[in-house]
Amino acid sequence: MKAPRLTQAMPGTSGRWLEAVAADYSGALNGFFLRRTGSPSDAEDLVQEVFARLAQMEDASRMDNPQAYIFQIAVNLLRDKARRARVRQSEMHEPFDEAFHGEGGGSPERMAVVRDDLRRIEAALQRLPKKTRTIFLLHRLDGLKYREIADAMGLSVSTVEKHMIKALAAITRRMKGRTV
Repeated sequence: MKAPRLTQAMPGTSGRWLEAVAADYSGALNGFFLRRTGSPSDAEDLVQEVFARLAQMEDASRMDNPQAYIFQIAVNLLRDKARRARVRQSEMHEPFDEAFHGEGGGSPERMAVVRDDLRRIEAALQRLPKKTRTIFLLHRLDGLKYREIADAMGLSVSTVEKHMIKALAAITRRMKGRTV
């Protein structure tokens, strides 16, 4: 999905540049959101939000890779939407945590180990290059397939696989030495 006129936009023409971006990417974004939300109205709202965020940026027309940036905004919006849905869902139910039920499940020692593991994973993720971290989170947290990630970020599936291998290796190295 190349957009040659985007790179030809002159600085200071952000209104025209944004119109060109919208013309080039609205359809792809709508399909992207529709596949993930299943709701045409949600998809339309999310597309509009992508362009609203893009319009708020200074010097957006000077962006080197608008497609990658636009789809990164889209992925972040989906994450935010999922987070809000989880919060709403959890507010509707009484707190219940299966992870700590059972034999020794909720012991202070076990909870400390879990917290330590989470800190190690978070530290490993923070040390990864941004693209590698984003790919890992899209796959593991958001459940996107490698092909979907590749399409959204303008990469090959092979490149996505390599970033996943790099992320998993970093987490594995960080977790070594953990006892339990």
